[in-house]
Amino acid sequence: MGKAPSNKSGAVTEISGELRSFQQAALSGRFIGVAALTLGAISLYAGRQNTAGAGRDAGLIYIIFSLLFIVPGMLYLVLAIFVLRRRRWAIITSLLLAMLDMTLLGILFVTSWGAPGAAMMCVLAGLFVAALAVMTTFLGRSLEIIRRERIA
Repeated sequence: MGKAPSNKSGAVTEISGELRSFQQAALSGRFIGVAALTLGAISLYAGRQNTAGAGRDAGLIYIIFSLLFIVPGMLYLVLAIFVLRRRRWAIITSLLLAMLDMTLLGILFVTSWGAPGAAMMCVLAGLFVAALAVMTTFLGRSLEIIRRERIA
């Protein structure tokens, strides 16, 4: 593997690696945000189609389920802007939101396992958990870089 160009002290390589961690964290946050908004909109549309004559309670369940995707999706998109600006609070908030999402999606995965017609939901929940796990590694690296900068 080739190294990135650097001067004698290796400063360019270190800076580009640090910047890449923030960029990867922001990019993965944006990806997860857009995917969550899309799934929220799709489930809201599907709920509207499936509950046309079913009554108010059935529609309310779809709205709540959709909001579980839409609200975090918007938060990930907003937080990605501040992660790219190297804001510590945005990285910590993104980590906490990702952990909460992974917990809720894990619960959704376990509770719907084996239910009729839930295979697609289980696959999507598993993919989201995997994407969130990747994002948390980038966020963790970014948080470590900020910690090192504060010490120095």
